[in-house]
This record gives sequence, structure tokens and C-alpha cells, in this order.
Amino acid sequence: MIYILPTDTCYGIACALDDKASYEKIYKIKKRNHGKALAIMVESFKWLRENTELTDEQVDFLETYEKPFTILTDSRPVRLFLEFQDENEEYFINKDVYEYISFRVASNDIEEKIISKVGPIWLTSANLSGT
Repeated sequence: MIYILPTDTCYGIACALDDKASYEKIYKIKKRNHGKALAIMVESFKWLRENTELTDEQVDFLETYEKPFTILTDSRPVRLFLEFQDENEEYFINKDVYEYISFRVASNDIEEKIISKVGPIWLTSANLSGT
């Protein structure tokens, strides 16, 4: 399922982390080059602390940062997820573009509600790529 949702900067288009079909549809809808990775939105700073390579000091800084942000780091759980083959022996179409992974933290009730139901989500702006 694809979601259109307001973010802290603009409207976004998203899908659950495990929804490969919707992930691919997002690229088609946006006419996005497969060489450009999507960000992942997570539920909380606690999630970042427990599942990324960020230090406690870095997460503490982000928690007090007043402007919208996207942070690049690595995440072993997400990396394992990207490498996972489904029953059809398919990977994510562009898993190799994720040298680092962009993360955002949910900042409104709609984002939090979706993530509470489906877990972390792939996210990008809703505009067509290049516009």
C-alpha cells in the first residue's frame, strides 16, 4: 500500500519497509532514477539509538535540533533487510545504492499512526523527480 502523508517539510509518498511492490511503484510514480535511494522514516529517536550507527551524543543532538532533518548513517537491521531475498528470489531493485541510509523521525500524528501499524516506512517527497 502506498501512503500520501504530510511531513514536516512537504507532502510525502511512502510505503512499508517490507512492501517491495509498492517500493517499485513509488519509483514509477515519481519517475525517479533507481540510482537515487529513498529515506526511511522511523517512529522515534529511541529507534535511531537502537538500530543505527549513531552515537548517543549524536541522537541527543538530533532530539533537540529544532529544524526538519534527514540523517545519513548505517543500520545493520535495515542492511540485512535490503539483502533479504523473498520466496521469488528477488531483492530490492536497487539495494546497492544504499551505501548509507537516510533516516527521518516521525514528527506528526499521521506519520506516527502509519508507522505504528506497519513499522518503518520508505519515504520521499510526493513531487515528480526533477521538478
